Amino acid sequence: MKNIYIIIWSLLMIPVAKSQIPCPAGYTNCNGVCIDLKSDTNHCGGCNITCPAGYSCVNGACVLRCPPGQVNCNGQCIAINSDANHCGNCNTVCPTGYTCVNGVCVLRCPPGQVNCNGQCITLKSDANHCGNCNTVCPTGYTCVNGVCVLRCPTGQVNCNGQCITLKSDANHCGNCNIVCPAGYICVNGACVLRCPPGQVNCNGQCVIIKNDPGNCGACGIVCPSGYACVNGICKKS
Repeated sequence: MKNIYIIIWSLLMIPVAKSQIPCPAGYTNCNGVCIDLKSDTNHCGGCNITCPAGYSCVNGACVLRCPPGQVNCNGQCIAINSDANHCGNCNTVCPTGYTCVNGVCVLRCPPGQVNCNGQCITLKSDANHCGNCNTVCPTGYTCVNGVCVLRCPTGQVNCNGQCITLKSDANHCGNCNIVCPAGYICVNGACVLRCPPGQVNCNGQCVIIKNDPGNCGACGIVCPSGYACVNGICKKS
């Protein structure tokens, strides 16, 4: 009996080869170490199969490792938030004339326009999208350079939020904020000397056209030699 115990003890003391070490389910013995072949980059899919630098082991296959914000699509790192050939997901291609924004295909607009609700809009001049999408100008206003401004009738211009006739307004003569000097009025968009009653501005001078032989009855009407201007008519003196 003693000899039997000695034999059993001797058998238990025999070393087990590393390659024969049992591994739990889902693991494989590689060089005496239990390895998950699905995720180990040094044993990817099989013992001693090493993935290249920059690759990870996914489900037992070496795949390109992408930086944050990018996804591996067909072996390339793709920003699916902005790539029109992989928009939102790999191989989701945007139609012609569309671009990818935040992973969604949206209409591509020409320079100076913006996509508002699927339409290309000029924000500088559209009264329904003035300056921003869906910013609507009030009734009676129009959109100028992206700002809602008062719409003026024909012949008037918006100056500081007021409709002005530039041809006759002495505070906005010819253009907004062009102020005529004291003693001047605005005529056809130009500041001219204001004359007292009974006188007319002729070439910057106040003239009594009833008796001025150089401006008789109207500016520039000159009486001949020997004639006088009487009540605006040249008469022989």
